[in-house]
Amino acid sequence: LPPIRLYVPDASSVLRYNRAEGWYGGLGLSYVASPSLRFDALGGFAFGAEHPLGMVQLRADRANTRIYLAGEINAMRDVGPVPGLPGVLNTVAGRLFREDYLDPYYADALSLRLEQQLGRFMRAQLRVAVEEHRSATLTQNAAEFQPVLPIDDGRAFELTAALQRSLPETAGLRWAGALGVDVVRFDKRWFTRPRLELRAQYDSEGKT
Repeated sequence: LPPIRLYVPDASSVLRYNRAEGWYGGLGLSYVASPSLRFDALGGFAFGAEHPLGMVQLRADRANTRIYLAGEINAMRDVGPVPGLPGVLNTVAGRLFREDYLDPYYADALSLRLEQQLGRFMRAQLRVAVEEHRSATLTQNAAEFQPVLPIDDGRAFELTAALQRSLPETAGLRWAGALGVDVVRFDKRWFTRPRLELRAQYDSEGKT
C-alpha cells in the first residue's frame, strides 16, 4: 500500500448535515511512515456555521502499547453521552424530515491517549485532554428546526480510564463491552461519570 492514503474514520467525516453546522464537507489523509508510526489529518468546512474544522493525530505503536496524540479545532460534540442518531442517519432525518437528533456544541481540544493490550480481546485505556467548549447556534431555518440549546462555555480538563473487551470473531454468542470512568474539572468544579457499555451478538459462523 502507498504511504499516503485516504483517511475516513466514518461517513459523516466526509459529508453531513445538522442544524448547527448546516452542510459540512471534509477530506482526510493518512501518512504511514512505518508499521509503527502513522499521521492522520482531517479537514473540512461547515457552510452553515461558516467556519473550518480540523484534526491532526499521531499514532505510535510499541510492543503492546499504542499512543495517540491529537489536536482538534471546531470539533462538533454532542451534549448527551451517546448521540441521538449516527451522523449518516441524522443527515437523512435533517434533510428529508427536518428532524435533528443531535444537541451540538463545539470544542477545540488537545488529547493524549494510551492503550495497553492485555490479551487477545482485552485492553486498558487512559486518556487525558484539555478542551475549550463553546455553544453552537442555529444556522438553518428557525421555522423548520428546534433551537440549539446553549452550554456553559469554558475550559474542561478531562481524565478517562477504561477497560474494554472487543468482539471476538468466533461463532455463537459473542459479547463486547467497556467499563470506565470520566473525571472532569470545569469552571473550578469536579464531575465524575461512570460508564458501562455492553454489546452481544450471535453468529452461526465466525472466525477463530
